[in-house]
Amino acid sequence: MSSTVIVRRVRLRNILSHENTDIVFPMGLIALVGPNGAGKSSIVDSIVYAMFVSPKSGRSFRGEGKKGILRIGTSEGSIELELSVSGKIYRIQRIISVSRPETAKISEVDENGNERVIAVGVDNVLDVIRSILGIPSSDAIRLTVVSRQNELSRLIEEQPSRRKELILRLLGLEELEKAKDLLKQALDGAERARIRFDEIRRMINDITNELSRLEKEVSEKRERLDRLNLEINSLRERLSYLEKLRDLGYRYDKLKNIVAIYKEIKELEKYEDYCRTILGIKRDEVISIYRAIAEDKQEREKLREKLTKINSEIDKLKSELSNIVRENIDGENIDRILEVIDHHVERLLKEKMVKEAELKLNRDSINIIRESTVCPLCGRELSLDLREKLSRDIDLRIEFLEKSLEEYNSIITKLKNLYERFRSLAKSRYELDGQLDQITRRLSNNIQKFKEIQEDLDNILSSVKGVDVFSTCFSSSIISTITCLQNKAKEIQDSLNEKRNLLHKLLKDVNADINTILEEFNNIVKELAGYGVNLDSFRYSEIENEYRKISDELNRKISESERIRGFIESSEARKKELNEKIKNLDEELKELEKLVKIYPSLDILVNRILGKDGLLAKLLTNEARMLIERYTNRILHELGMDFSITIDEDFNISVKTMFGDIDVRGLSGGEQVALSIALRIALAYTVFGRLPGFFILDEPTQFLDSERRRTIFEIIKRLSERLPQVLVVTHDVEVVDMADKVYYISKEGGRSVVRERIEYIAEIT
Repeated sequence: MSSTVIVRRVRLRNILSHENTDIVFPMGLIALVGPNGAGKSSIVDSIVYAMFVSPKSGRSFRGEGKKGILRIGTSEGSIELELSVSGKIYRIQRIISVSRPETAKISEVDENGNERVIAVGVDNVLDVIRSILGIPSSDAIRLTVVSRQNELSRLIEEQPSRRKELILRLLGLEELEKAKDLLKQALDGAERARIRFDEIRRMINDITNELSRLEKEVSEKRERLDRLNLEINSLRERLSYLEKLRDLGYRYDKLKNIVAIYKEIKELEKYEDYCRTILGIKRDEVISIYRAIAEDKQEREKLREKLTKINSEIDKLKSELSNIVRENIDGENIDRILEVIDHHVERLLKEKMVKEAELKLNRDSINIIRESTVCPLCGRELSLDLREKLSRDIDLRIEFLEKSLEEYNSIITKLKNLYERFRSLAKSRYELDGQLDQITRRLSNNIQKFKEIQEDLDNILSSVKGVDVFSTCFSSSIISTITCLQNKAKEIQDSLNEKRNLLHKLLKDVNADINTILEEFNNIVKELAGYGVNLDSFRYSEIENEYRKISDELNRKISESERIRGFIESSEARKKELNEKIKNLDEELKELEKLVKIYPSLDILVNRILGKDGLLAKLLTNEARMLIERYTNRILHELGMDFSITIDEDFNISVKTMFGDIDVRGLSGGEQVALSIALRIALAYTVFGRLPGFFILDEPTQFLDSERRRTIFEIIKRLSERLPQVLVVTHDVEVVDMADKVYYISKEGGRSVVRERIEYIAEIT
């Protein structure tokens, strides 16, 4: 901030809680006083928004974008701010609308009130404001002369590393980084030139080596070409012999296959009659009956096991019944057992009724004896001892009867349960007897059917048992034996039919009968024997493979000889090309040598002197640190504080008092506010090169008691004597007597109303 800046005036229309507010700010200490929520901070926020907030950052400013800055229920509002910068008046206008993009303009106002528009558009206006104020960014204001609510002590509350980062960014060390980036481009160019220089030298060396290698390889290739010509002639002679042998072998191999198939047919025809007999067996019927017999036997055993289990259950129940009725229960007649249970249940129910009647009579008697002194039967007087004796006797009888009834109920219940279980088991046994009888009859029928077909089956099996191809099928399982025999017979039959069809097709292909084929085959055998071929080990495929191998090898050697000739020709052309390339690279090397020589100097500038971590930045950082420390302590002294601070290289802040060093957090609330103000002014002086023209404090005494608030306002008063304009937003009335100008802000009908102190006093009186 290279020039003195004063906030002259702010007009708000439908902004936050302000419907139509117009405030003129004079020089000196100005106080905006009012209760919490009245709209005081909204005035400071509007000033900050007009000067520094872009549409991109608007959402984070109040958390709701445009709707967050507009008064509730409105769709458009405006902020108009007048600044005085070194005697020149600038008017900034921001119009915020929900339905259309935000607009802005900044004008210079002459002494007659005429406006000259300097820039329009939000981004352009913000750029002009930063240029007029001479600040690197909006943070330069927010961390120095404008303290929004809860932001006053931000610098002392930040971590040292973050504090250092913020301050260095405000000091414009980014410019050193930009300068470094610019020279970095030149350094990169020189680096590329150096790399290219080394690369060309390597390339020339590589080309020279390649030329030597080519000379050596060409010489070796010429020798290889001579050897290849001798090998090619030898392979051609061998190939001519194999061609004759291959033709005989091909015919032999083809006829050999036909002859072999003919012999196989003759061999299989020996078993043809056996196959017809075996395939005549009705295997599915045998298997069906055999499996049915096995399944019926298995099912019969299961049913017998179930009957045994049921009879065992019945015996257990009879034993249980005998224990209950105290008599021996014999016989298998379930109906008789059920009659016994019914008889005992009926008898017990009758005895139970007698017991219940006796129980009722005793209960009625004991009630009469307890309530009357006269015998209910004879009418004579009953003494107390006699009444008590009678009561005891009756109580014992009642207790005995109750227990007896419980036993009767238990026995009756058990007998009824046994009755149901006997009935259930009798039903199950009856059903199982029926199933067992059905299975037995069916098993007898299947056994009879199997005996009827077994004799024919035995005759067939005995006739084929001595035949070699069928002997392996015989096993202990008749089903497995029949299945294997029929599979084998079908396999032979299918193979025989297949070979007959194949032979017919092969004879048709060669257009000859089998006798002609057999005669020709014998002649080929004799001719091959004349070439010394052993037919037992002869394989046409081996001759064919050797022929192909020799042919492939011949082709490879011919191709290799052609490649060698091509290589020699291309190598000669390559040598000519490489010599030309060396000439061109030598010329480029001379040009690059100039850039290579300046590379070390550029490297020192970029990597050691410039940049935010460079030597120059470290010198400036140290100077700024000492300057901020010196100005902070000077302002603390002028504000009447009895402590000072030191700031180390990492921007840790230590507080020095007459009692020793303490942490910043050890200061009182008022002392922390004073330090925050001093630090902001010292930073402003360091960044802008002079004291700021205005200073805004929003609720600096928040959360402080009345004594500390008074102390802070005295500090602020002394601050206003040093700075041209100090604006304080507070809900504390202590500042009223100290301020040069006081505005009272209140909330009336949902909107903020601003009154000067004289108007406010007039209204309340």
